[in-house]
Amino acid sequence: MPKLILHIGAHKTGTTSVQKFLEGNDTFLARHGFVYPHICWYGHAHHRLSLAVKGETDPGTGDIPLLENELAELRNFAASTQATVIISSEIFFAIPESKLRRFVEGIRDFDIQVVACVRRQDNLYMSNFNELTKRAKNNSTRPITFFLDNPLAISADLDLLGCLNTWASLVGRDRIATYCYESGDAVALFLETLGLPVPEQAKSNTRANVSVPIKALELVRLAKTMNQDIAVRTILLSEATRAFAGTGSVLLAPEQRRRLLKRFDADNEKLFTTYLHRENLYSEEFCKTEFEAQAMQPTEPLNNRDVLKVLIEMASIFARMGVSPALLRENNTDAET
Repeated sequence: MPKLILHIGAHKTGTTSVQKFLEGNDTFLARHGFVYPHICWYGHAHHRLSLAVKGETDPGTGDIPLLENELAELRNFAASTQATVIISSEIFFAIPESKLRRFVEGIRDFDIQVVACVRRQDNLYMSNFNELTKRAKNNSTRPITFFLDNPLAISADLDLLGCLNTWASLVGRDRIATYCYESGDAVALFLETLGLPVPEQAKSNTRANVSVPIKALELVRLAKTMNQDIAVRTILLSEATRAFAGTGSVLLAPEQRRRLLKRFDADNEKLFTTYLHRENLYSEEFCKTEFEAQAMQPTEPLNNRDVLKVLIEMASIFARMGVSPALLRENNTDAET
């Protein structure tokens, strides 16, 4: 029976760093009996397989992958190797049971182990909001506080216990290995979960998806509310990120973070008891010192001087590019129509 490791995320738990390491270290993996195949592929991972399960479009090709085709590709590859196959896609984490069941039925011939990583919900919430807002091509203009009363609207992954319970109901709880994002380096934790040694090059000292400073993020969000051109948003994001580097990216105040965690408190107790077999690291007791330190150093809100600083830098860039004010006005008019 071929062995299959399913790395399911969640989102914003260092998955891209893990995937890039696996993609670039096939010799290391082969030495230890593993393979990370270039099948069902999008980006650095096997997202076509998870997109097929969800019935969603592959952004790279524009088609909706067929599950039967992606499963056939997986089975064909597994038949060609004696190594344990690693499949990774964070999209798998929060797939509803009705859709996930069909996929699990399709991999019954494999000896399956599911590997999942959880992250504290306040940080997961902020990281998802940061990722959503900084993307210049979308029109996400909601302020971060908009989702506090319904945090799953920003990402279903915040239901950590519910998502793991869904997987457990289909593959068995004993087949799920779970670790905490907060426990150390993302790549090292993943390798240790598989029982692999951690080579020096595995330490992900640079994060694949870095959070944007608060003030830069707010400027981009405001630009979207004005329906600014995507090129302008992109330059604004770049310049504002540079201008406010090191000024902080914690988007919620301590009381807002406490409020968010309180919503998940009972679930987190069960999460740690059932899947991590240790004390609840997401409890008020463990977060108290962090929140008190944040309260002592509050972030100043975006002000007129901040806006002027970035606008001057942008004006300088446009001048060097030879972009005239008339052309900018014309582009802005086109965007509004």
